[in-house]
Amino acid sequence: MAAILFGLASLAVFSVIAFFFNRFVVSPVGRIVDASSALQAGIWNVPAGDKKRKDEIGDLALSFERMRATLQKTFRQLKDKRESAERVKKETEEKNRKLEKFQDLAVGRELKMAELKEKMKELENKASQIKKVS
Repeated sequence: MAAILFGLASLAVFSVIAFFFNRFVVSPVGRIVDASSALQAGIWNVPAGDKKRKDEIGDLALSFERMRATLQKTFRQLKDKRESAERVKKETEEKNRKLEKFQDLAVGRELKMAELKEKMKELENKASQIKKVS
């Protein structure tokens, strides 16, 4: 009978220890794991647990929250820089198109000028021939 009572008492003590271990260790670590999984999926707002705890789990939760804030800031900065780079790329492409048009016009004008110079030489030659004949 004493062995049964000892067994029941041990089971009760073990159950109480397991309950508190689950409540104060396993569940908080589970919340940090859940927050990590959410962060991996791109969800930034899942809390990591009680950051005010004065133990290692509180330190871990606080550290995770700091890491998340840093990552979120870095991702935002990268997004802003990517958008800025895309804007600069579009502006550069537009300027290049305008420069190409200008270059085409300049080449066209150079060709016209060369044609006009050739015609002027022809006219000067004809004028000198006319003077010689007259």
